Amino acid sequence: MLALFHLQLGLPVSWPLRDEPFVRYAWVNAGNVQIELWQARSDSDLPPATALPPVAGLALWPSEVHASRDALALQGVRCKEPRAWRTEGAGGDELNFTNCLVLDATGPACRVFFCEWHPDAPIAPWPKGETTPCRRERLAKELAGADSGGVGIEGLCAIHMQTPDVARSARVWNAITGAVGIAAPGVALVLTPGHELEVTALVMRVRDLPAARARLEQQRLRTEHSDGVLWLDEKQAFGLRIGLAG
Repeated sequence: MLALFHLQLGLPVSWPLRDEPFVRYAWVNAGNVQIELWQARSDSDLPPATALPPVAGLALWPSEVHASRDALALQGVRCKEPRAWRTEGAGGDELNFTNCLVLDATGPACRVFFCEWHPDAPIAPWPKGETTPCRRERLAKELAGADSGGVGIEGLCAIHMQTPDVARSARVWNAITGAVGIAAPGVALVLTPGHELEVTALVMRVRDLPAARARLEQQRLRTEHSDGVLWLDEKQAFGLRIGLAG
């Protein structure tokens, strides 16, 4: 899967592959989003009927994690208490990040949560002291200059989710982002009815859709064009629903 995103779609690796006792993971840089590829040693935390691999989580960048949670609470959106994740570093027990699960936006196979990274997180591969706004700006520039053999991806432009209650999910996401039909700045949220809350598709914006299609054909990646979106063949995309739009 890392080869698909990095070598075939042309997304730079932003967190090199790491092996831990419980997981093997890496990140790729899609500009306005970092995609974490996560190969767990066990899938016991997922519902038995979950199709693998799922889009198992959406990590949102808060202005400040505790303030963001409090703002949602005022609008009746339930969240867990923020939880800090620490590891041993040069200075002893050091903070990596603080997570806060948004319960009302979360389903059995997909967790939606705020994630606030500490600038000096000991586990992070980026320069110490780099703030999240600076890191996002740097990674966006790196993607713009890294299109060597890729399909010209500029960033994530839409998230498709299914939900048992479309109206309720729309209200929750409106509270999270302050806008209707938006998952993040520049990223549309498409909600459709379904049995569980889960992400069903990711759509990436490309600079030139015909050129992207030609590049995919060169790599023998099959596609299907529908409603202005070029969808990768799900079998070749490991069961994921990934689309490209101009």
